[in-house]
Amino acid sequence: IARFLTMASVSALSKFWLKHLNHFHLQSDDNYKHLIHFIKYRPQNKPLLTISNHNSTMDDPTLFGSFVPWSISLNPAQMRWTVCSEELCFMNAFTSMFFGTGKVMPIGRGDGI
Repeated sequence: IARFLTMASVSALSKFWLKHLNHFHLQSDDNYKHLIHFIKYRPQNKPLLTISNHNSTMDDPTLFGSFVPWSISLNPAQMRWTVCSEELCFMNAFTSMFFGTGKVMPIGRGDGI
């Protein structure tokens, strides 16, 4: 239930932020339709990991949370995993719990391979 609540709240805030406080237009072309199809109909227990090159920490959750339909946003099994740097998203017990339940994996930046 924690994962559902985390993802639903982030998606709701993201949709509100981009649709009501900004100028956001989603081009519902074939690429978008294919992405949504692959998210919805990928085999059960097959995870989806997305990584984005972004301008701010909020780009990835805000964009992904706002453009997927509610049927995906409210289904944690269909939502994807992503990554966030340890020093931003996993700096204390609260943020670690929040981002962990939101399907975010920690990465150590600058540590090499």
